[in-house]
Amino acid sequence: MRVNGFEWPDQDIHCKQVVFDTTRDLELALKLCKDTDICVQAGGNCGVWPAWLARKFEVVYTFEPDAENFRCLARNVPSNVVMFQSALGYSRGLVNLRGDRGNCGAYYVNGDGDIPTLRIDDLELPGCDLIVLDVEGMESDAFEGAIVTIDRFKPVLMYEDKGLSERYGVAKGAIENRMKEIGYKVAARIHRDVILAH
Repeated sequence: MRVNGFEWPDQDIHCKQVVFDTTRDLELALKLCKDTDICVQAGGNCGVWPAWLARKFEVVYTFEPDAENFRCLARNVPSNVVMFQSALGYSRGLVNLRGDRGNCGAYYVNGDGDIPTLRIDDLELPGCDLIVLDVEGMESDAFEGAIVTIDRFKPVLMYEDKGLSERYGVAKGAIENRMKEIGYKVAARIHRDVILAH
């Protein structure tokens, strides 16, 4: 099916009702960026956030582990979006996803499987201005897998923190505390997202 001009999974009921309105939340993070060359974003879902970011940044790297979402993503984003059908984390390996097809934005990593997990640091980026993560509780691991990139380029960080990290043994607020150790401060809180700037 098509939703607001985007190819979309037929089974989704919930995600399509809210995701298009959430791009406004990205505006505040964008205002804090010194440059708009490179952005890293995950989960890519069906491409709403990567497509929006691609109008602002020269290159957007996006990660989406679910196969059906990834097929939609590939049809929905412009050519300056580099796509990876993988999860993000710190430990490289193969993982499984769990979730409800009625909400294509709520799949989460659950045990071993056949989906690769990559680190942002694996990209060896020449720069990074913004990292935006909504990976259903794996944000802490994803940031640890980006720590070299973060230390080198000091990008603005935006991530969802609604307590889903607790399913992986990471307390709500732990990312904020970890990033304070390396010089980041909270610049804003918007809905369930936290924006940090160095």
